[in-house]
Amino acid sequence: MKTNRCLAAFVALGGLACTLLLAACGGSASSANSAAKTDSTTGAAATTAPTTANADFTSPDGVYALKYPTAWSPSPITAENTTGAMMFISADGKDMFITGPLDTQIDSANYGTLAKAFLTGAKATDISMGSTTSSATFTSGTWQGIQGTATFNGVASTITELGQDHNGKTFMIFTIAPTVSSSSDGNTYFQPIMDSLSFLN
Repeated sequence: MKTNRCLAAFVALGGLACTLLLAACGGSASSANSAAKTDSTTGAAATTAPTTANADFTSPDGVYALKYPTAWSPSPITAENTTGAMMFISADGKDMFITGPLDTQIDSANYGTLAKAFLTGAKATDISMGSTTSSATFTSGTWQGIQGTATFNGVASTITELGQDHNGKTFMIFTIAPTVSSSSDGNTYFQPIMDSLSFLN
């Protein structure tokens, strides 16, 4: 039951993310059908963003804080079964860091299903998410993650989904970057953002 509710929430979250991304890029709903591919790395390309994450953000509910590149735009995402969800979009609209704090706990075995629901809602095509989770440790603790690829707005992109249980709920992170630059973008943008993320309560 919890997973089904969260699947619906992630489809909605993906749809809202698609709408926000199109607005940021000056696109329309019809242009969302062109795709972007996602691969399994922690990187996203934002050529106009600074190399350090230096703008402060604290979630409205006071649960988490992070720093992001000043050239990126933060946009709140309102979706069922999430609180404090945000999308941080690079100036060129190709790189995204998305927080999706859930109001329930999800087993990491369901991360791939949630990622596919999110990407489907975001109008991605050619979705291929890995099924094996790996762990990564940041200042905020150890996260479980999977990687995959998809076509998003016509761009081959790499997608990383990270999750951590916090206060009996699962906190999800998605990073989306052009596959061609996902490795360098991961080191330049996503690693500093993840290193800056902290839970406040």
